[in-house]
Amino acid sequence: MAYGKDAAGREAVQGSAFRSRTFNQATRALSRNRFPRGEGSGKGGLPYWVDQFQPPVGVDSIIRMMDGKFKQEELIEVGNEVQVQEVEHPMVKFVDHYDGAHKRSCICSAGALANYKDKRKECYGCDIYWATAARNNAGRFESSRMSRQNKYALAIFDYRPYHHVEQIDRETGKVKTNSKGEPYKNWEPCQGRVCPYCKAGVEMKVGHSTHWSINYTQLQIIRGVERDVGRSCSVCGGIDVVDSLGWMCGSCGECVIEMATTELQPKELIEQTENEVKCPLCGHNGCLDEVYECRSCAARGMPGLRATLFDVDLTVSTLLLDGNKKQLMIKSYSAPHAIAPEFAEAAKPLDLVRRYKPDTLERQAEVFDVTKTTGPTQPYQNPNKPA
Repeated sequence: MAYGKDAAGREAVQGSAFRSRTFNQATRALSRNRFPRGEGSGKGGLPYWVDQFQPPVGVDSIIRMMDGKFKQEELIEVGNEVQVQEVEHPMVKFVDHYDGAHKRSCICSAGALANYKDKRKECYGCDIYWATAARNNAGRFESSRMSRQNKYALAIFDYRPYHHVEQIDRETGKVKTNSKGEPYKNWEPCQGRVCPYCKAGVEMKVGHSTHWSINYTQLQIIRGVERDVGRSCSVCGGIDVVDSLGWMCGSCGECVIEMATTELQPKELIEQTENEVKCPLCGHNGCLDEVYECRSCAARGMPGLRATLFDVDLTVSTLLLDGNKKQLMIKSYSAPHAIAPEFAEAAKPLDLVRRYKPDTLERQAEVFDVTKTTGPTQPYQNPNKPA
């Protein structure tokens, strides 16, 4: 069968839709990529951790993920070579360097080629990591001082009330002010019935566009929910009404996987449809395009559209485990629907590429206490490495 070799073939499948890459295809590719964009040219505006969303403990928060269509660099295999290309993703990937010696962190500036020592951009966090890394007892290659953790930033809209709260300097305990003596303020979520900001009459609004930094494990939890959400239709708003019919080559239209006859196990099906595969007919290597049908829409002679995480509201919270460990909980998701008109203007994604831009070498030198001379800042020198 060839679903998409011509226009007639595409129209023959009632209710089918042909899209570029799904959220899970895009995020699988991004999570597989080693490191993100790294210009090392400095930040503008707030540090990335300011105004950051954290799923609350013990209570629920209803949020809407927003597709910012963020452009970042990604490693692409072309023949036997690895090339850096700019691609568009629904989230921003960055690498967090945490210095265990100084208990502080910075965003890596090495760029997409961070694992290539002779090609990567300058980054003192990477310098320290490689200078102090070795195989541990478990056989893992780790640094005794510096970590390199892949993280992912999502643009979200939080429906909770927020208060405009003055920033307090941790060292002095006083309100931070600018050169004009005006206080700096951040939007903080309302704490409910015991909220001190409510009692103090602090300015409040309902709903806030913010950002959410997650780790790899949390990303996999979200990706799992995407598969469940995808059984709903964003056209009719129906839940569990979308059936997958097959997966075709995006180049020649050949049906690579036919759902009615495939013997692939669920895990194998995920691997085949979320990763790039080689078409057995034309040899094209890429993500497959899905052919599917919404039963509800098809009954009315209409094409359906598989819902994504950007079409639903998610109810999230944090579960505390033993040893102060935390577990992300996604308790439920709504039927697909547009954001309510009263939130439409406020629910715009922040510029996360700018917010999570790599730290400059000067900032890294300050945070990691890299030795400075009368000339330019010098790379970290391992005191235990022989001269």
